[in-house]
Amino acid sequence: MTKQEQINRLTQKLLDCGYRSSQVKQIISEASENTTTAASSSQQEELIIEALQSYVEFGIKCKKKGARD
Repeated sequence: MTKQEQINRLTQKLLDCGYRSSQVKQIISEASENTTTAASSSQQEELIIEALQSYVEFGIKCKKKGARD
């Protein structure tokens, strides 16, 4: 799976968790801003993937907690 495919898959998971597309765009934007200008696009994609994964994990936890309440 390419990095772009991973980003797309994680984006869809966030949307499935209830995030709005504007929130997902903000997450990606913030992850991109945290890279140096010398960082390669591959490094930027990796940081975006890491950020999205952490939000997916959080979203899944929240979704499970909401289902129990």
